[in-house]
Amino acid sequence: MTIQNKRLFSQATFFNVLKIHPNSNLQRDQKAIYFLAKKFFLPENIGIMFKKRIKKTYPDGTFIPTPPRISSIIHLILALTLLIWILSIPFADNHFEYKSDLLLFKNVMGIPSNTSEEITKNASRFSSLPQDEQTSILKGYHAIQAKLDAPFSEKTFHSFRLLLFDTPLFQRAWLFFSLIIPIMLLKRADGSIQSVFLLVLITFCFALENRISPNSQNTSDASFLPTEKLLVDTYLDHPLSKNIFKQKEELKSALDQYMIYEFVKETPSQDPATRKLQVEDGEYAFNVLRTKTIAHQYESGQREKDFSKTSLFLIALYLFWNIFFAITVWKYRKDICSMQGIAPSI
Repeated sequence: MTIQNKRLFSQATFFNVLKIHPNSNLQRDQKAIYFLAKKFFLPENIGIMFKKRIKKTYPDGTFIPTPPRISSIIHLILALTLLIWILSIPFADNHFEYKSDLLLFKNVMGIPSNTSEEITKNASRFSSLPQDEQTSILKGYHAIQAKLDAPFSEKTFHSFRLLLFDTPLFQRAWLFFSLIIPIMLLKRADGSIQSVFLLVLITFCFALENRISPNSQNTSDASFLPTEKLLVDTYLDHPLSKNIFKQKEELKSALDQYMIYEFVKETPSQDPATRKLQVEDGEYAFNVLRTKTIAHQYESGQREKDFSKTSLFLIALYLFWNIFFAITVWKYRKDICSMQGIAPSI
């Protein structure tokens, strides 16, 4: 069967399956189906599609051995991930933090008013606060709004300021060399094998600096909340239950008492309705304290991202990976040296 006969046979078979006559007035979607069938379903085209591909080969010495090559690529990805994370802080991390703080300020100020009973009560409470407290909260609210409305150029400048000045020195050094050394290894540059141990040294210095540096001021909302030990020891007259559902109820009751005693300065009422109002007043006073503290942090610049402390878990991962990377490269040093055309004297 000639190629022309194969083509006619394939087209006729296809139209017979779709119950469409080749000479009929096809609609747009039918014409599209016809085009695809004509292009892909003919025998000569099918043969091309399933033709065995010839694997491309490279001369010996083109790449370094697979383990150090994969490790170098992974290390480069980790460095790029850290770089992108630092540069994206003003656009992502800070943005969501500002949104969260703004919601708290709106709740305390009762904005927007008349949307719910709680917001209406908060608007009334806010108007009864002393004038200096209202002014402080309003200044904090406008400061957060200004940061949310900051132009793209300002956020970009903030990104590079974080990278070049606010990031710890040894972390910046690790990031710089982590972007260079893997590429040097992949290109089999002289001295690249020995330079991987520089990453281990920088990581140890970063871990030491991180542990001995003084603690920065805690700006998280967790610093405002009482500890579980304080609630249990002070506001519960019995040990905490072992049942997790009862624990939730007991801690909620203890927290309500804490709000009443510490912020309303009253004794909890036995009447449920009165007690509920006391808890609401206590929670509002607690949120007022939070907003005033946050407003002061924005005014003094303490609300910015802090890199001074990293968790021990992340530091352990830093050390483990950099040591593993160095050992992997060192293990294949002779193969890498032979590809560089130098004697493996190390």
